[in-house]
Amino acid sequence: MEEKELRELLQQRLHLELMCFKDSMLQQGKEDIFKASYRIEIYVNLYEILLVHTEKLQEDMIRAFGDWFWHTGSSLSGMAGQGGRFLCGT
Repeated sequence: MEEKELRELLQQRLHLELMCFKDSMLQQGKEDIFKASYRIEIYVNLYEILLVHTEKLQEDMIRAFGDWFWHTGSSLSGMAGQGGRFLCGT
């Protein structure tokens, strides 16, 4: 698969993760949504950061991220739950 295709697949997966997250939040009551507002903000910010950085990633990094993301069943919520350590490399 070419770098452009990999990048597009990664961006699509990120978008799908965000839509699933939004749907799950909308299934909750108003009070629960309010209580989760900080987590929601982190999740959306993480999505935006990752989306911007997919444009800068080299092919080998896209492949490595894709392997981790698709084959381990990982998700943005897992990364958000780690406080963004994945992005910071800590």
